Amino acid sequence: MFKFYCFHFLFFLALLISPNILFLYRSGELSSLPSVTALQQASGAVCLYGTALHNDDFAYKLESYSHLQPDIVALGSSRLLVLRSRLFQHAFYNAASGTVSSLERERQMLDAILRMHAPKHLLLGVDFWWFLPTTSRDLAVPFVRFATSHPFRPFVWLMQKKVPLSTYVSTIISGIPSGMCRFGVEALVNARGFAPDGSYYYTSLITGPKPNTDAFDAIRKDIQQGVWYFQHAQHPDETRWQALLSLLEELRVRGVDVTLILPPLAPAALKAMQSVPARYAYVQELRDRIHALPVASIDATDPASIAASDCEFIDAVHMGDVAAARVLKNAEKIPALLSSLNTQAIDSSINDAAGLAMMPDARLTALPETDFLAIGCQKVIRSRIGDRRDEVQWSRPRELNPRPSPYHGDALPLS
Repeated sequence: MFKFYCFHFLFFLALLISPNILFLYRSGELSSLPSVTALQQASGAVCLYGTALHNDDFAYKLESYSHLQPDIVALGSSRLLVLRSRLFQHAFYNAASGTVSSLERERQMLDAILRMHAPKHLLLGVDFWWFLPTTSRDLAVPFVRFATSHPFRPFVWLMQKKVPLSTYVSTIISGIPSGMCRFGVEALVNARGFAPDGSYYYTSLITGPKPNTDAFDAIRKDIQQGVWYFQHAQHPDETRWQALLSLLEELRVRGVDVTLILPPLAPAALKAMQSVPARYAYVQELRDRIHALPVASIDATDPASIAASDCEFIDAVHMGDVAAARVLKNAEKIPALLSSLNTQAIDSSINDAAGLAMMPDARLTALPETDFLAIGCQKVIRSRIGDRRDEVQWSRPRELNPRPSPYHGDALPLS
């Protein structure tokens, strides 16, 4: 009798979850990383990998990198994820990831990359909070490709209305729409994910509805309280500083030209930190130490140094496309980098899309950028036609947008 009930229970369970498994399969969630990255590189388009199931950034980046031999590589945390290949003249890959959350993790990723191919130039991102004594030194990279809960996850998304029922049904019946190169539910539903060059698109966030509160309110509280990335300290952790020096020396010996990048904070975040300067003395000391190194560096910590506004940020610590172009504009002062930069694309981004967080791209979405930070941003795109400049006000909001946490721009809202 027990076997009889078990058989019927398993049979019923299989019937229950079989549509979910088919949905996950047709959306590309069950595709292997080698097949995803190979198809991305062969597509020649903005082909996104955006999983809502797997914690596989590290493995994905290494698999994607294995298909390439780029001249220029960007490596750092998620704060560098919007550096894109169109801003460079030579072969570029963005190996940055939210998984790279400390110097130790950065070193781990770099070692894996160098075993495959050493680039000519490395843009090495450094976050100031990596030099807090409390920053995790954990080297265990999370990698969860499949779990027993995955076949049930679509039920949760449907109940929470994160996946429209029409998308669920049409994907089961027909798969991903023709002409759309997407792998993963996040890419399919929200047009969010990694592009073939390793950069990340935050499409649904940037085209989403205006929230009810100022997006920077939570950050101001964190800064006052000294929590998360904004813990208070007087001096950089000396062990971490020595680890950075050791890493730079090894890269010098290997003949890799390095440019250190201190990514910008949103003006609102920096202003809040400057209101309590004594609590963040370690940040200025770290900046001074980096300036004194015999290594090229771009210190964009102060967004005023690149003329970036709050409206050009995805959140308090993640810059958008235009702010990234402004960072690379500063890189034009570095002789070793100048010939590798696409100065025309950089200037076009700054001149024609100032105030935007994302360069418009019809291949990703026809939806306009909104005031998704709720800080009064006027989203205007300027297009040059001869000497005439046209302005088009963008105002149409997206109906549904799952929002990430206040300053984790690479959070996956479906997961």
